Amino acid sequence: MKRVIPALILFLVLAMAYVLWLKRGTGGSGNNGRPPDAYVYDIEKYRATPNADLLFDELAGFEVALKEPRGIAAGPDKGLFVVGDAELVRLDGEGREAERIALKGAANCVTSDGAGKVYAGLADHIAVWSPGTTNVVHWGSLGENALLTSISADAGNVFAADFGNRVIWRCDTQGRLLGAIGGKDAASGSSGFILPSPYFDLAIRDDRLWVVNPGRTRVEEYTFEGRMLSHWGRSSMRPEGFCGCCNPSHIALFPDGRFVTSEKGLPRVKVYDAKGVFVGLVAGPDMFAEDAVGLDLAVDSRGRILVLDPARRMVRVFAAKG
Repeated sequence: MKRVIPALILFLVLAMAYVLWLKRGTGGSGNNGRPPDAYVYDIEKYRATPNADLLFDELAGFEVALKEPRGIAAGPDKGLFVVGDAELVRLDGEGREAERIALKGAANCVTSDGAGKVYAGLADHIAVWSPGTTNVVHWGSLGENALLTSISADAGNVFAADFGNRVIWRCDTQGRLLGAIGGKDAASGSSGFILPSPYFDLAIRDDRLWVVNPGRTRVEEYTFEGRMLSHWGRSSMRPEGFCGCCNPSHIALFPDGRFVTSEKGLPRVKVYDAKGVFVGLVAGPDMFAEDAVGLDLAVDSRGRILVLDPARRMVRVFAAKG
């Protein structure tokens, strides 16, 4: 019994110390029940964006008659394409619906090769449509684990980002598989794609492939054969960085080399120069719903930035001030 009493006293002392620590660190009247400021993930101060900080004006918004619009691409004739549900919709330059094409499944992404063909990424395969026809060619499956989230094409290549398999597929324009990019590569310094959530975007420019590696909060440059050449981006809540665990979620490219990016968590759209140096804000977090995700991007032939806003089911159009 004599041995039990000291052990009980020690237990009570430790228990009281633990309670006092909880009151100081995570509760108590002095901190209103909140954890210490050093551990607070406070993004509210970054939500408000003064208009003077925006380099672009919002000009218009086009409503899209889709329940779940997911992907957008600029067309060669001032028009644009939007996919969602199990359909591909073509809008004219004024945002009016011009055509609607049925697909064999829900589409997540879309691109135009600039020469007439339109490619849509479904869950496990690519569908190809030629404007002016109702003919859609569905290529073969990329596997039961495939989940295509982005697609980009030029005159001879089609690249598709596959979140499910953590790779980028390269095909020719007839659907023949040419290779895959992914995994660690010590020679070029690539550590593979870190994808905490299904936002895995890419774009083509001048025989180079630009890919979002969201888990590393950066944009990476690759050859078409898969060798990483460079990267830029860093993690930061400030406008020049990418917030949270895994951003940016989407990118688009200007012909002059500049990048457009969008983020989730703290939804914002920004422009960077050709070397990845922050230029300025297009749209701030207070211009979107707090939980906005899937802000796909495109740059049209007039140099305007097109932002797909799934929560509003619309395409929002931004142009540089002045």
